[in-house]
Amino acid sequence: MSTTDAEVRHGLLTMTVVSAVLPPIGILLTTFRLYERTIQRRLWWDDAVAAVTLVLAIIFTVTDELLVRLREYPGEFSQDTKIHLYYMGAIFYYLVTWGAKVSILFTIIRLLLPGRFRRTLGLFTVAFLVAVSVLFAQVFWVCETEPAWKKEQPPQCDLGRNVAIAQVICDVTTDVVLIAAPVSLVWRVKLQRPQKIRIIAIFSTSIIMTAVSLYHADLVLRDAGISEDIAAVAQASVSLIVANLNVIVALIFRISSDSADARPASAGMKSILTFGSAGRRTKRANNLLSTTFLMSDEGMTIPTSAIVLQDLGSSTREDADNMSDMAGVTDMDKKDSLMERKRAEESV
Repeated sequence: MSTTDAEVRHGLLTMTVVSAVLPPIGILLTTFRLYERTIQRRLWWDDAVAAVTLVLAIIFTVTDELLVRLREYPGEFSQDTKIHLYYMGAIFYYLVTWGAKVSILFTIIRLLLPGRFRRTLGLFTVAFLVAVSVLFAQVFWVCETEPAWKKEQPPQCDLGRNVAIAQVICDVTTDVVLIAAPVSLVWRVKLQRPQKIRIIAIFSTSIIMTAVSLYHADLVLRDAGISEDIAAVAQASVSLIVANLNVIVALIFRISSDSADARPASAGMKSILTFGSAGRRTKRANNLLSTTFLMSDEGMTIPTSAIVLQDLGSSTREDADNMSDMAGVTDMDKKDSLMERKRAEESV
């Protein structure tokens, strides 16, 4: 077996392993996320986008398996079928990756009170859709203006420098938004520094998407063949996984909190740290335990009903408990925070 054949075999094995591990993890996490949100009756637009992305991810996974097979058994597919599969892989790679980004953005929007910041992030949703449309158009423009690749075995378009640069710019810019927006949101909430760091760390996992994207772009620049395909599968899968992390992590903390509440030592102490939202049950805001003071666009402090990271839309006492658990709030933290709130009320 020649060195080239050995490299091809190694690439196929790597792609098979990556395809068998990462996409199923993303699909299972998304399915679990939707199940959890459904039984809790907390579905919102971020979940709707996640559901659509789930369907796209399944199609992308099937397409990826067919791409592996056509490399192993090229005689089983016609040349036109191979070309169509290549385009399907490129299309669904972008759809899954950017569907996950939009879902994360809607998750952040869900946390916000109506105002300038929320409207701005709404405009970023449009910008995200424009970005993926540009990337779509660029792929078809490059591949159709230089059709010589369609005669190769297997056919794979050399996307080149411009596509790689555009991909890096779009991915890095949008990932900065997905990290900076929740950081800004959390920093405006009155929490202790360790609590803020814990919550920000969850949202900052978007940086993983950036790292994988840069690696993929580097392979596109070098026209790396099957390695480029492997990186595309990894990026789409990691994006889908990251989009579900905040829900899964919050659920873990909620289960941990429920176990802790069952012990006598923790009985009678309820959480008070939450994000703010003008939720359906605003009259609960009269209860200090379910109230958080946020800065509005005009710089005024406003009491708001509880909203929690793992459901991002509910206003129940149980939700307030979960947010505190995610932030790692101890009983002492809760007492200190309660005293601070009382002083704030007295000053007002």
